[in-house]
Amino acid sequence: MNRAFSTREKVLLLVLAAVLLGCLYYLFVLTPAQQLINNAKNQVDQLETELSVQQTMAEQKEIMREELAEKKASGAASRKTLKYDSSDVIMKELDGILAGAKTYSVTFADPEVSEDGSTVRHGVNISFTASSYASAKDLVEQLVNSKYSSLITDFSLSAGDEAGTSAPANGAVNIVYYETK
Repeated sequence: MNRAFSTREKVLLLVLAAVLLGCLYYLFVLTPAQQLINNAKNQVDQLETELSVQQTMAEQKEIMREELAEKKASGAASRKTLKYDSSDVIMKELDGILAGAKTYSVTFADPEVSEDGSTVRHGVNISFTASSYASAKDLVEQLVNSKYSSLITDFSLSAGDEAGTSAPANGAVNIVYYETK
């Protein structure tokens, strides 16, 4: 079969070769390039989102620094951080604050040491009964304004009657005191 191709057959073979080259170009060059471009656009979007989050965090950090500087400049009292195992100091403060309550109960949780070992979180659960809702609210405010480094993690107040009356009120507060080793 050594026959010569006619002109028409040669043209059809050239068209077939061009179509085949076009398909190969599409499959092996154009499609992967488009995927790379789309992946790059997705990465840019993710990075822009991350940049926005980081900028917001930096702004918040700067605001916090300014607030701290203002507090230091105004001479606002800072809270003291207790040394480890200061249960007696905490009890004295709580006893002074809770003296206005009719009854109260204080329970200390086991201390938790931070990962770096420099800070100890000492949980305290307090339940109390006060003579009125206003008195209970005052006790909670005194706990919030503690002179020692602490964080109120949960609290509840309930009055037997409406909040403005002199009916006894019950309260429960969970506080975490921070101590250094």
